[in-house]
Amino acid sequence: MAEANSAIHEGWGGRLRVVRAVAWVTLRELLRDRVLYAVLVGSVLVFGVALLGSRLSAATHARLILDFGFTAVSLSSAGLGLLAGSVLVARELDRRTLQVAVARPVSRTLWLFGKFSGAAATLAISTVSMAVSWWLLQLLASIVSRGEAGLLVSFNLQLGAVLLVWLQGLMLVALAFVFASFSTATLSALLAFGVFVVGSNASQWDALARDSDVVFSKVTLTGLGWVIPRFEALQTTMSLSYGVGVSPATTLLAAAYAVAWT
Repeated sequence: MAEANSAIHEGWGGRLRVVRAVAWVTLRELLRDRVLYAVLVGSVLVFGVALLGSRLSAATHARLILDFGFTAVSLSSAGLGLLAGSVLVARELDRRTLQVAVARPVSRTLWLFGKFSGAAATLAISTVSMAVSWWLLQLLASIVSRGEAGLLVSFNLQLGAVLLVWLQGLMLVALAFVFASFSTATLSALLAFGVFVVGSNASQWDALARDSDVVFSKVTLTGLGWVIPRFEALQTTMSLSYGVGVSPATTLLAAAYAVAWT
């Protein structure tokens, strides 16, 4: 109690130590959780599908690895963001450990920021691990199909896409945190997933709003377009599939949007 009191009263340095302590505990908790490894195993299976599919045609080795590999990276980040965000808060509320932490005293803001930082670190570890595996598979596929090591899309452009995948996962963590504060872990994950699906098709909602002749529908759809996070802005699967990649300017704009929303 004395250490917590002194940390709080020491100013920013004390607050950072509290956030770091909560984040470290959260990171260890998630790394021991079977949910993390279930998501990673599912993503690795997508890698396996890419390797099996690449045997159908020697000319599509690198292309299939590029498409399916990036899908695996995206799925692992989105799945972990949804599950980790919904479980972390709901689990603390069920165990009533949040009341103990707040009474130490640790403010709710510091506690939430620490939890979010721990989830962000876990997402970073998972995304980097999957991305490195994806890049190695691409190099292997290029050697098999063309006899030389090389990427269909430059490393820098792929790195921007991976960064956006990580930021998308952070947005899902924040979204799941909000829903988990007033619902169960399962319901918060479902609600966050529903918002994710809607936000991934934001352009379709915009088109419906433009084409609607009913004022109420137009206003409602336009309002939803402003309120619901536009995950579509962070999704670059089609760009990579066509070998275009993500430009640095697009990456910066999408990253700024993700950070501002989070």
